[in-house]
Amino acid sequence: MDATSLKDVQNYILTPSGEVEQVSLIDSAHTAVQLQLSANSLVGAFGQPAYLELANLISAGGTPLKETVKINLFREEENLKNVLVYPQPLRPQHQMLLFAKLPQYVEISIFNINGGCIWHFDDQTSFGGVQWNLKDTSGHRVSSGIYLYEIKTENKRKLGKIVVVR
Repeated sequence: MDATSLKDVQNYILTPSGEVEQVSLIDSAHTAVQLQLSANSLVGAFGQPAYLELANLISAGGTPLKETVKINLFREEENLKNVLVYPQPLRPQHQMLLFAKLPQYVEISIFNINGGCIWHFDDQTSFGGVQWNLKDTSGHRVSSGIYLYEIKTENKRKLGKIVVVR
């Protein structure tokens, strides 16, 4: 590949967010690059598709490559140690809570402070994430307070709290 086109950060597009800040050639044959991504780049299991698109690259012989290449940046989590639950605390402007960095199959239960289950999910995650619309099983928006969550896989369990401020 042409070194100049490989090193041009404009030829790498991250979707849905982030950008390539720097490109380094790893070998003299120009067959591998290392990309430095911005801090807001979604790579991994964040509940939505994430891609790196390569465009406008030129072969070593000077021929522009007509096809773009789209690389999936989703990486499935194997356990619950990196789970993210955000935003926290939930404020009036928030419409969703996202559980991210989840394995493929999980069971999530949300409980009120009295221990009653107000919401339950038991299925395959979407790109490592599950969204909760802040409504209980009756379809009512939850009120201010502290809620507890339990995330289970076939052999692990994680507990935590959610704070809703209205």
